[in-house]
Amino acid sequence: MNKHNKKFRQRITIKLKPLLKEWMLCKINDYAVSSEKNEILRILAPYISYAPKNYVFKKLEGHEYLTIELPYKFFHFDMQKTLYVSEINQSEFNKTLYLMFRNRFWDYCEEKIKNGSQIKKTILKFCIDNNIAFESINYEALKKDLYRKRKNKNMNRKLSLKCPKF
Repeated sequence: MNKHNKKFRQRITIKLKPLLKEWMLCKINDYAVSSEKNEILRILAPYISYAPKNYVFKKLEGHEYLTIELPYKFFHFDMQKTLYVSEINQSEFNKTLYLMFRNRFWDYCEEKIKNGSQIKKTILKFCIDNNIAFESINYEALKKDLYRKRKNKNMNRKLSLKCPKF
């Protein structure tokens, strides 16, 4: 690594499920990657830290890994020091990203279904709009998740109607 080369950009490699990897790539490309305004980079930033002095980087390759090139100026980090995401932080980032994905998925589907779209078409359209290969998702799992969310939403609405107002 040439720390004196001004053209050098830090890279972070993280392990992701295929669905999250494709969704994240779509979201990174929504903005200029070199921007701190990028939503995914803002979410990733708290999970990044300086690599320990004697840390030996493993070569991370494979379809489950995503390497992200960071902006030259990235929040409070000194870009002359080596950055990384620990295994624990990668796991936590995956959880955060999955929750974000699910919320966006639910919001998208609720809006389309409210306007009369069928569930299967809505899920397929979500995949197309977010550049997610249909093979990367478990359609039945997403459908079941959406049904549970809608059922809980309806249950909460029914409960709130029964609660007395103060």
